[in-house]
Amino acid sequence: MGTPTATIRPKLQSLNPATGELFAEFDPASDADVKAAVARAQQAAPAWRALGVHDRARYLLRLKDVLYDRRNEIAALITREAGKPLVESLVAEVLVALDTLDYFARHAAAFLAPQDVPHHNLAVRLKRGRLEYEPYGVIGIISPSNYPLSIPIGEMAPALVAGNTVVLKPSEFTPQIGLAIGELLEAAELPPGVATVILGDGTTGRALVSAGIDKLIFTGSVPTGKRIQAAAAERLLPTVLELGGKDPMIVCADADLNLASSGAVWGAFTNAGQACLSVERCYVVRSVAEKFTRLCMEKAKQLRVGPGDDPSTDVGPLIRERQVRIVEEHVADAVAQGAVVLCGGRRPAAGGQGSGVGGQGTATIGEASPTPNSELRPALSLSPVPRPPSPGFFYEPTVLAGVHHGMRIMREETFGPVLPIMAVDDEAQAVALANDSEFGLSASVWTRDLARGERLARQIQAGAVMVNDCISYFGVCEAPHGGVKASGIGRSHSRLGLMEMVRVKYIDVDLVPKLPKLWWFRYDGMVRPMQGFVEFLFAGGVRRRVWGLASALAGLGKRRV
Repeated sequence: MGTPTATIRPKLQSLNPATGELFAEFDPASDADVKAAVARAQQAAPAWRALGVHDRARYLLRLKDVLYDRRNEIAALITREAGKPLVESLVAEVLVALDTLDYFARHAAAFLAPQDVPHHNLAVRLKRGRLEYEPYGVIGIISPSNYPLSIPIGEMAPALVAGNTVVLKPSEFTPQIGLAIGELLEAAELPPGVATVILGDGTTGRALVSAGIDKLIFTGSVPTGKRIQAAAAERLLPTVLELGGKDPMIVCADADLNLASSGAVWGAFTNAGQACLSVERCYVVRSVAEKFTRLCMEKAKQLRVGPGDDPSTDVGPLIRERQVRIVEEHVADAVAQGAVVLCGGRRPAAGGQGSGVGGQGTATIGEASPTPNSELRPALSLSPVPRPPSPGFFYEPTVLAGVHHGMRIMREETFGPVLPIMAVDDEAQAVALANDSEFGLSASVWTRDLARGERLARQIQAGAVMVNDCISYFGVCEAPHGGVKASGIGRSHSRLGLMEMVRVKYIDVDLVPKLPKLWWFRYDGMVRPMQGFVEFLFAGGVRRRVWGLASALAGLGKRRV
């Protein structure tokens, strides 16, 4: 028999999603590499914890300064490897990361300060209670490719300032950005082992889960999240899981349609729709549905598709070919079931980058039927003539009408630049359809009546609901992020996100240690005094309470310790 050979794992590829060009290849971390990184983090943890929150916060501010100094370089790298327009790299990535570091550095000490716990019951008034917060130890973080800087920084910052050490595995699709994060950490001079970046794929992630970490923070798909949760259950490893969404948008009859349509177009197409908070379903009250849909279509047709480093680009490429195919499958399924493609609906033609989706080679949209509440319809069907696709992983911003909940586009996470619009009879139907989903991450309501907006927001099953805006709460440091149902477990961001990084400990100090306690052994002769004590605490009348106190005090004289 021959000697068994080790399995050869494919290299991680850094690609330009706008061209498919290969930038570089990297070897994924082995199981031994992962264990070594976790071991270094474990060794560094006691000293990092002992440093204290104020000194740890200074490291966060130093990391913020390093990122600020390199902000344009980092933004350009994000655009090059993740594909998003440079404006989005600056605002949704660099700006959010800078603000996150600053926020936790300045507020963590107050959030983590010990808290006195007042005792309402007279029986325990002679005790002093306090809550204290202790770090877990080593936190493993597995982050995605769609926001390769702001998501991991948003999870690392609270983990580190709370006193944990961190091992980060960035997405296999954005390895160079992961390495850049490692360089930022090194430039900020964090102590060795406190924050480590390991490159890898799904095998690396599985190794991290089983490598002795004390908690795992994962952002990704529902199927992967379920596998991680199952593996974590083997040793009761605590997890925070952010598993995506199918976020609904509800447009009321009184909404500002110009504002709402602009919000819908941005919410559906920013980052080429690759956001867990993207507007992936839109429900519009029927009386305004035709006008709203036309506005969305007109605005979507004006968007320019192209490489992110082109200043005129509005919508960049998707991260990989596989994601483009998922979008194509969802749109094809919808069309097969009667949906109407009002614009987009395909890959751009070769040489078509930089042009709006209503440009050459794209179906033009005729006038809508004059019948009230009618569906918009294209004057031309999409051209049956095959066109050579443009290089890279592009898909045109697409607006669909005539959709229903039997379509994949309304039930599965598309994660691409598609806006399906469904007319509904009223707000109640819109809420019912919004809740008819396995997901519950975020949602939005659009109305001129803010009280109505808040009322509808409370009825929607989601971790966050915005009124007259969408997605942008992710950039609000004070706002917790996370969902319900299949959208995940736990929260990131805000004070609640920081609390995910610590164990809560209750400390109780007895202020009269020489006084025996009523509830200690022995129980002989204590039934009547304890009955009296219960009467004293909870009886309805003053006389009965006085009698109860007298009985309890009488029993104390006979107490044996």
